[in-house]
Amino acid sequence: CTSTITYIDGDKGILRHRGYDIKDLAEKSDFLEVAYLLIYGELPSGEQ
Repeated sequence: CTSTITYIDGDKGILRHRGYDIKDLAEKSDFLEVAYLLIYGELPSGEQ
């Protein structure tokens, strides 16, 4: 299955959402920012 939202490689321990490593998102973004990323394909700007 191919997805533009999530990439998983269990053998290598890789999980990405929209190209962003899940560890980076967990450390640097809050829930609403990640939700915005998943819906719109990019992280929100400061104005959003």
